[in-house]
Amino acid sequence: LRMRTIILFTLAMTNYAWAEPYSITRLDHSPGIFFERIGRMKFFNDEYNLITFISLNNLDREFEMVSRYLNYTQSICAEKHSSSEKSITFSLCANELNVIEKQVNTISVEKDDLFSLLAHRSKRGLINGIGTGIKWLFGNPDADDASYFNEQINKLSREEDGVLNVVRDQSQIVTTTIRSFNETISRLNQNEMTLKDNIEVIKTAIRKSLDFNSLHHKDFIQILDEHFSLLSYLTLKLQNELSVLTEAVLFARTGVLHPKILSPKQMLDELQNATQQIPESLRFPFPLIKESTSLILNVIQLSVCFIDNKLMFMIHIPLVVPMEFEYFAVTPLPVKLQNNTFVFIKPNQPYFSVAISRNQFSHLDEIELNKCYKLTHQDIVCKNNNLFSIANIAESCEAQLYFSPQTLPQACDVRIINFHVTIWKKI
Repeated sequence: LRMRTIILFTLAMTNYAWAEPYSITRLDHSPGIFFERIGRMKFFNDEYNLITFISLNNLDREFEMVSRYLNYTQSICAEKHSSSEKSITFSLCANELNVIEKQVNTISVEKDDLFSLLAHRSKRGLINGIGTGIKWLFGNPDADDASYFNEQINKLSREEDGVLNVVRDQSQIVTTTIRSFNETISRLNQNEMTLKDNIEVIKTAIRKSLDFNSLHHKDFIQILDEHFSLLSYLTLKLQNELSVLTEAVLFARTGVLHPKILSPKQMLDELQNATQQIPESLRFPFPLIKESTSLILNVIQLSVCFIDNKLMFMIHIPLVVPMEFEYFAVTPLPVKLQNNTFVFIKPNQPYFSVAISRNQFSHLDEIELNKCYKLTHQDIVCKNNNLFSIANIAESCEAQLYFSPQTLPQACDVRIINFHVTIWKKI
């Protein structure tokens, strides 16, 4: 008996050590429903949209340029040399070309991987064949919006000093994306001119020589070295861009925005510039300060599509009404009648919210609550489905019990049940 007592005591102490802290409070007077406060809630019906994009035309053109000048350089380096004469110049030519050729082959493999993600088999270019049709990767398709924003992007890309903010239903094309797009085209043109000039200088120098052994002068070696450096840089840059794009597509398929597409800080900057476009009756669900960057990703929704050779990202940010609510889990509290018979109130929905100003309330089910955005541990942002004025309190059992717990409203669904076991519910 003593041994059994010790074992039971040890087990009890072990269970107590691992158990969560709890307390038991007797409720002598109950309205029939227990309102367990969970946190704060804000509602939204409108959204603000940020639109950004990546033009695959530039990547296609860049790959074509690198491949073309690699072939030019290979032909020139092989034009005049003796197989028995391995000069310093020829060794430089052969070694550098070997490295760059391997990089280009790697890029070709990554292109195939990207094609697989896009379900696109054409080998003519990165995106040839997709055309102007819309292919949705993620989110809620809206062909009209996608076509409209694509037209505006094309228009703004042609207008060097055009207005960069496009407003349609509280939407904006990210300004930095347009500038980056135009700067990329400018850099491509500049790099192509440099490669073309280098090729001409190298070809001219080789034509004047019988073989590579006579091309040891310092100026020529420097030009050749600069040419290979630029070609190698462009190849590595293209490989990195393809890797980021592939990751961005993979992220987009799961509804996640890749930070290289648009970082939280960039989004915050854009939203700060957009405050004048927001109606006074609406606001963003977070303060537009530096400390809010970590909150932005908690509430955005993503729609991603391919249109007109562009990977377009539409970032949807809820616009909430200023009124703040508290929300509660609603738990029935049975009242014993006799023996094992109890009476209880069946809640209309498992969750109930009420405005801090106490002039509005709403009911939520599990599905509606699960669709809410979790801004912080205590704060959520929910779609406004059914908000009621306090004038409609007579239609809601929960609202009447919350505001006047002394009486049982006629709107309540009262049930009788028999219990033969004790039921515990964590609250």
